[in-house]
Amino acid sequence: MSPLIRQRESSLQHANWVRSKRAHMKADLRAGKRRLREAVLACPDYMRTARVADVLKVLPGFGPYKLRRIGSYCGIELSVPIGSLPLAHRADLTVVSEEVLQDGLAALS
Repeated sequence: MSPLIRQRESSLQHANWVRSKRAHMKADLRAGKRRLREAVLACPDYMRTARVADVLKVLPGFGPYKLRRIGSYCGIELSVPIGSLPLAHRADLTVVSEEVLQDGLAALS
């Protein structure tokens, strides 16, 4: 087997691992087994390339409107990967999102 084929197989295995871990994290967030800070603030390797909107929209009651409001309030573009956000923005996003989960959009007033 050529080195190029081995490298390709290794890359495919890694991509599948990332997709699987990310799917488990999203399912746990949706079910309430994990908190948002584990996905955003701690930002494990497999979550670094996940888009902010993709992670937030799995939370109960978070649709396009709430996502836009949170992004606007925090000054964060929702289409960027979580890993590209500075720690301060990730912390702000986590706090605001958890407040909105508890209190609804009134938390943004």
